[in-house]
Amino acid sequence: MCLVRKHPAATPTLLLATTLASLAFYLFVAADHAAAALYLPHARIWQFTGGALLAYWQTRRPTPVNKLAMPLSVFGIVAVYFALYVLRAGQPFAGAWSLLPILGTMALLISEESWFNRRVLSLGPLVCIGELSYQLYLWHWMLLGYCHILEDTQPVFEVRNPALILAFALAWLTYRYIERPIRSGRLRTCSTHYLILTIVSIFAAGACIEASDGFSKQTAV
Repeated sequence: MCLVRKHPAATPTLLLATTLASLAFYLFVAADHAAAALYLPHARIWQFTGGALLAYWQTRRPTPVNKLAMPLSVFGIVAVYFALYVLRAGQPFAGAWSLLPILGTMALLISEESWFNRRVLSLGPLVCIGELSYQLYLWHWMLLGYCHILEDTQPVFEVRNPALILAFALAWLTYRYIERPIRSGRLRTCSTHYLILTIVSIFAAGACIEASDGFSKQTAV
């Protein structure tokens, strides 16, 4: 952040270097430690900086990529669909295969002038899901994970669907009462301090749980 403020022209170089370094680390770790590659923040930061690099380029390009919009849109749709098929077929998510949905999503973001973007992705329900997507991502992982623990196997249809409905409700509440106030509301001026405090608190709680060997002692009792 300090480098970007002092040298704004270095922003794309810094983003590109961070993206490539994190991606290389991610692929290296994923080969033998898929869980670590999935959960370590510095192994996944390339997905955020890649998006930031795309946003930086989009705000500075002279005109939309009209000629390439349709091919890029088709590539994006195929890449995302193929990724869903491959990953559901048993391939581990952490690894080279996870590049497919990322590249597909970036292609769809670039091709905003394509027919698919203007006629399909611009529909109200899909726009709403897009606005809630990150919150939904966080909540659905936690809820389905707890369901998996309680069931001691993959949750059945009757358990999984209510959990997803609850995830949508919690995602909307998070977006409405946390994200929006932090981004553009009354909490905007002090958001950085709150976020740092939250991160430190989560880290401290995780360190305490790790130091006490999780919940094994409570389970044993």
